[in-house]
Amino acid sequence: MHTVSLAKKVLLFFLVVLFVSCDKDFNSIGADIVGDDHFDSDLYVAQNISAYSKATFPVQSNNLTTNPLGVYDNPVFGKTTASFVTQVQLNSVAPTFAASAVITKVELLVPYFSTLKSTEADGSSIYELDSLYGTSKIKLEVFESGYFLRDFDPAATTQTTQLYYSDMNNTIDAAKIGVRLNDTIAPYQNDDFVFSAAENVATATDGTVTRSKPGMKLQLNKAYFTQKIINSASGNLLNNSVFKNYFRGLYFKVGQSATEPNGNSLSMLNFGDGKITITYTELTPSTTDDENATVEKTVILDLKGNTISLLDNEYNSAYQNAITNPNTSLGADRLYVKGGAGSTAFIDLFNGADDDNDGVSNELADLRTRGWLINEANLVFYIDRTTMDAQAGNATAAKVYEPRRVYLFDAKNNRPLLDYYYDNSTISTDAKLNKYIFGGIMEVTSDGKGEKYKIRITEHIKALLKLDSTNVRLGLSVTENINTITNAALKTPLSLPGGSSNFKYVPVGSVISPLGTVLYGNNTSPADEPKKLKLEIYYTKPN
Repeated sequence: MHTVSLAKKVLLFFLVVLFVSCDKDFNSIGADIVGDDHFDSDLYVAQNISAYSKATFPVQSNNLTTNPLGVYDNPVFGKTTASFVTQVQLNSVAPTFAASAVITKVELLVPYFSTLKSTEADGSSIYELDSLYGTSKIKLEVFESGYFLRDFDPAATTQTTQLYYSDMNNTIDAAKIGVRLNDTIAPYQNDDFVFSAAENVATATDGTVTRSKPGMKLQLNKAYFTQKIINSASGNLLNNSVFKNYFRGLYFKVGQSATEPNGNSLSMLNFGDGKITITYTELTPSTTDDENATVEKTVILDLKGNTISLLDNEYNSAYQNAITNPNTSLGADRLYVKGGAGSTAFIDLFNGADDDNDGVSNELADLRTRGWLINEANLVFYIDRTTMDAQAGNATAAKVYEPRRVYLFDAKNNRPLLDYYYDNSTISTDAKLNKYIFGGIMEVTSDGKGEKYKIRITEHIKALLKLDSTNVRLGLSVTENINTITNAALKTPLSLPGGSSNFKYVPVGSVISPLGTVLYGNNTSPADEPKKLKLEIYYTKPN
């Protein structure tokens, strides 16, 4: 007969509860997922850490999976105006048009990220927009782009992808062609544009109603597309290689609305799911019909091809000074981490005295001799709520949106840490919360505000202590998506101290995100000692 102890049953019960709750509720993810209980472990807090922030500024921003569009004036970091340019492609190449072709409608549609909240009795649906920061009106103008977005760099000796950077808005704007295309008299389509959560409803001539998810739905100039598409020489529409040079794309130019000059509204969009539908009629060729009978047809242009996220930034002076002149030797009291063309934090672990000049600090050398069993190691970054809440109660200030996640990486080799690769945890309902054991997910207080970010680097520390791995500099950035680990080039590489080679890349997930946060660094005042940056190592001594 087999018996199972009560303790084992209790343990099994709690494990089941843990994993079920992981899949059900992630409003308080972080501390609730990966517990802080270390019953049989001793705690060692690293004595020597240095951390500071550096400006990344213009950064490679072409062909991102998701792009910001709008205006967001962050009280801490400053104002970002995000515009966008994209190539377009014929959904079906070499279309032909009869001489009788007449455009009846040109409609641009870019779906929003949204969540269905409920379905009403009449069949209508209520949605909530995701990744929307602010609800004010903005000015949105759509132009034909005259700037050709190349696939490859002609100056390179080998076939190298062409890089485009976030500071190219003036160049793209100067090359725009003609009048704005969204020139309807309805102001919500242009001068007072709003990201609306209302579902799109279309009614056909036979009365059929079609409902679809919310999206940017703009009516474009029919005469312009008549000339550009219907009346075009057939050779321009022969294939997409020719077409992309003939019609070089669309430029989405963003500005402040005159009716809400201090407004904020910025949304994340997947323009690759967007399209232009040109609806037109032609006389029917049948001789049995009325001579004026027409047939309705469509031609579709997909928003696909090369793209650039265009970011104009007006940085707050305090933020700009902190990231332009950091104390790289002693470290900073605050770390400014911002996405887009923003800033990255750099962390040097065990960077104290090295008496024998062997490249390994006294602290790290000592830890390597102790033979500890490393159970867990975490870097803990506390959020500076005083700075982040500085505008609280100011009715004219923008709401401060906080990044849900930060990402720690090997800044010397521009790659993830071992712990990232070791963590295969997933969340079926939200892939952005994958690798929750590795962490970096914002932990919140009871009032819903961010308290800290904790990142597990157990395998990284084990390798440092047991395998004598190189003590590489670490980088910390915000991330829009933890699953995206590719890199984007800096227009101007950063020169970092300590004989390190120039820092040339940032994670793409950081470029996509428009958000930022302020964290306590290592060089804090005594009053802030409990919240200073810490490396906590939980260990068991050998027998």
